[in-house]
Amino acid sequence: MPADPGGEWKEVRIPGGPSVPVRKGSPIDAVFGEAAPKSSPQRMPWSLGSLGDHLWLRLEEARPRLAELVHEELDRAIEEHRPLRPLDPFTIASDVVRYGLLEPAFARYPESAEQLARYLSVVREGYTEDEPGGYMRHALGSYVLDWLAAPQYLPMVEQLDRALHDILIAEFMD
Repeated sequence: MPADPGGEWKEVRIPGGPSVPVRKGSPIDAVFGEAAPKSSPQRMPWSLGSLGDHLWLRLEEARPRLAELVHEELDRAIEEHRPLRPLDPFTIASDVVRYGLLEPAFARYPESAEQLARYLSVVREGYTEDEPGGYMRHALGSYVLDWLAAPQYLPMVEQLDRALHDILIAEFMD
């Protein structure tokens, strides 16, 4: 670094690169110095997304398919030379919740009643805990609750999760 008797220079670390001397207040200092926004390209906060995290933490049965979706996201991120992204909540709602968990459990009903009640409870929690207009709520509403509001499922939902049944009647019935 140049001699700096007046304190005009400082070391700034360029993300993914070296530390370089720059003038204080310069454009490089503004972008990469202490005054720069704190979301550094060196950090990559990542989760499965709100719906993926919700299912991962509450339903072990969802984990194998979620792991497959994670693997697919890793492959895409590598191929596209980009950071990881949260998993798509609509894909999760469709592939994991509806087709992976609920449809097989409904097909085995009444033997699967206890398991199905647990699944429905987790769906209801995800739907009601998210803010109106949130991705998790929208994905579950579009791909799961709208489907559950069909006449063949309503009696079973009513029997297994009355609160979810009430939501279906209030918000998803024409």
